[in-house]
Amino acid sequence: MHSRRRTGRGWAVLDRWSQQGAQLAGALLVARLIGPQAFGTAALVLLALTFLQGLLLDGLTDAVLRRQRLTRGGLATAVWASALAGLLVLALLAAAAAAAAAATGTAAGPGFMTLLLLGALSLPATGPAAVLDGLARRQQRFRLLALRGVLAHGPAWGLAVLLAAWGQGALAMVAAQATLRWLELALLVAGLGLPRPRITRPDLVRLLRDAADGTAMKITGFLVLQAERVLIGTLAGPAALGLYGLARRLVDNLVFALAGVAGPLLFRDLSRLPPGAAADPLRRQAGLLALAAAPAFLGLAVVAGPLLAALLGPAWADAAALLPLLALGGLFTALAWLLIAALRALGGGGEAVRTNLLLAFVKITAVLLALPQGLTAVAWVDPACALLGLGLWAGRLHRLCPALPRAALAAAWSPLLLAAGMAALVAALARLLPDHLPPAAALTLLIGAGIGLYTLGLRLTGLAAGPLRS
Repeated sequence: MHSRRRTGRGWAVLDRWSQQGAQLAGALLVARLIGPQAFGTAALVLLALTFLQGLLLDGLTDAVLRRQRLTRGGLATAVWASALAGLLVLALLAAAAAAAAAATGTAAGPGFMTLLLLGALSLPATGPAAVLDGLARRQQRFRLLALRGVLAHGPAWGLAVLLAAWGQGALAMVAAQATLRWLELALLVAGLGLPRPRITRPDLVRLLRDAADGTAMKITGFLVLQAERVLIGTLAGPAALGLYGLARRLVDNLVFALAGVAGPLLFRDLSRLPPGAAADPLRRQAGLLALAAAPAFLGLAVVAGPLLAALLGPAWADAAALLPLLALGGLFTALAWLLIAALRALGGGGEAVRTNLLLAFVKITAVLLALPQGLTAVAWVDPACALLGLGLWAGRLHRLCPALPRAALAAAWSPLLLAAGMAALVAALARLLPDHLPPAAALTLLIGAGIGLYTLGLRLTGLAAGPLRS
């Protein structure tokens, strides 16, 4: 059983990392080719799609995972009802685009509504793919999920890079999103099969009830994580959103690659445990997450300047001031995701939604106040709100079981201190480097120094031994 759990964890890591790695590499290549303005336009379209997916479909994975007994009728209802919901939204968007074109007297061009409609072609596939994703996780088919990540993301982002090279701008990223969702669905159907078309009212009612918590979390989480991007895109324009969104994408990819693995694994482990038995699994996952996340985010903050200069060129130089602040917020967010997973798995879903609403209100207010001062001021809001959120989530979990946040803090504290020391030494080294050193050489030197220092610290302290043995 222990060996099987480790194997499942390995495939889950490969699944998440293959997705995030392909997304990150593709986004960087596309960003370099299309520039901040087009990148920001695409980001605004994808934000709208993310909200629609959270509103309609994204609670389905958790609903399938948490169902004590999943019948064939329930599975078929989830797959086909979500597909119909996606088709309905697509039809409504098409009608809105046609009405807008008629009102302006022009055919649909490469504007926001046209790009949104193209991206919405993914919606009929997104819901069924989410259901089958939940089924695969329920059956612990992590190898299938990992292969899905590898085989779907590579072609989709390859298409994006090709379109960007042909000068298609924002269209490149939006087309990649639509292609990706259909490829994911096709691969999951190939591995799991597709249930016969069937929708029953009792199963639909149960599905909506079970998905409500996950959907509410997705929507409020969208407000917490994405509100500043929406406000920047609408109030400051696509170019500003391009700069900010690129920096956020780098951070978000790390959050999803690390906490996106640890959170679902912890959710699965704790879903059928009483709160009193949850401390040990939470301690193990918090230790592993901190060992990986602390050096990753703090290291990203230190090498932000040479990283962006080496990978993207001078057009993106203004993002270098934003990335260190967002990376610090990403570290707090990754740790908070683990506490959220524990809270929801142990029956605190209502508390989680209310906390997200509070955080969303605070962050939106702070961003509106900071936006007139510039993007750097907005970037300061992110770590401040993320740290506030981490404290709130710890407090909510403490009310459920006081031992749980203490267990997480005890496991995470030492890796955080060690990584902070590593980052301080690397930052000092960066100040000593000559100005004429090429960015790629400086980046290689700083990353190598960081890895060496952190590895040495782990060996001297023995920090990695306990969590890795678990």
